[in-house]
Amino acid sequence: MDINFHYFAVKSVALAAGLDDYSAQRIATFSQFIDDYDWYTYFIAGNIPKYIKDDKELDIIYDKTIGIINPVTTGLNAVISYPLYIVSRTQKFILSPFHFIPKNRHSIYEKTSPAVLNDGSLISDMLIKLKDDYQNHENHLNHNDTCMLMGMLLHTFADTYAHQLFSGYANIKNLVAVLDVTNNINNDDVTSAHVGTIDRDELKQVNADGNVEGKITHPIIGHLAALHTPDLTHLSFNMNYIDDQNTINTYGRSNTSTFVTACKHIYNYLIDVFKLENPLMKWSDVSSLLAKAFLFDSTKLLNGTNDISLLSSTGNAELCNHWKSVFNNFSYSYDEKQIKNNFYLSKKALKTEVMLDSGEKTGIYYTLSDDFYKYNYFADKILINLYGPRPRKFLS
Repeated sequence: MDINFHYFAVKSVALAAGLDDYSAQRIATFSQFIDDYDWYTYFIAGNIPKYIKDDKELDIIYDKTIGIINPVTTGLNAVISYPLYIVSRTQKFILSPFHFIPKNRHSIYEKTSPAVLNDGSLISDMLIKLKDDYQNHENHLNHNDTCMLMGMLLHTFADTYAHQLFSGYANIKNLVAVLDVTNNINNDDVTSAHVGTIDRDELKQVNADGNVEGKITHPIIGHLAALHTPDLTHLSFNMNYIDDQNTINTYGRSNTSTFVTACKHIYNYLIDVFKLENPLMKWSDVSSLLAKAFLFDSTKLLNGTNDISLLSSTGNAELCNHWKSVFNNFSYSYDEKQIKNNFYLSKKALKTEVMLDSGEKTGIYYTLSDDFYKYNYFADKILINLYGPRPRKFLS
């Protein structure tokens, strides 16, 4: 999914459920920010809070003496993301936990499947725990923290619908052949623009012997073989895929209707967590408006780049106008750069050089916001929930 769902749909659903604008905005902001938090390098911080210093499960701090931070990256930079897909740590620490979450800890290499609350899946369990912690005032979760973590988890929950049948790890089962694609706005056949990188005959050939060497020249990670077809809200498609029995099957869906279903679960969850007895809008009204709002071709805002990860910075204004034209009384505003800038309270050059990345470098000493630390804290806890304590210990 792209910002069209992760920010705009989530904010619309939150407001419709009866949340105030501040809470809805915070949830939707950190739902989208999972895609946009692309800080990969270490840096020096001077105000690391006690709850991070004292938690032995975390691996946010690279060096306690100097105060070097190892960010818990959740997204991929649009400019350099493609080469990073093939790096195993990207698959393990970014793609799988935040975008292609497996059903349980024992199936981390398996395909993603749509989650439903109380189904025993990892993402459902995390959402249920958040609800219980908030309602029972446990783990010192205030309202701000709850909204941030909820947005982060709802991103991953929603992606189980868009990314079903794909894995965040390199796996032959991620090979698919897109058969046909329809634009739900006008029912046009747009297959040629979304055909993907492998055809049906190639898939059969690979399936026959399980050998991709010399036949597939691109990473088979996530839904790269299907391009952005599974993420775009205005499309329907059919594809061939290899199932767990190594048999070629056909799968098809309307993203528009599937994503509305994901929104219904989010709507009901928000009402449950915040005990919203009088929703602003009935679900029947919300669903029809969402279906209308999803009929928007986000790719037309990209000036031919075909990289929907750029939408959070390039298509924001037009998307705001579009969603406001559907949900007339709602307001929208998302600024990735502003969120990142607000993570910095101050910065100054160090007077002395420090050893960093196997060499002496003059660093910058940062004072960072509570939102910065909480975001990294929650992201690290998500990794811990999947892999155990200090999951990135070889990096920290």
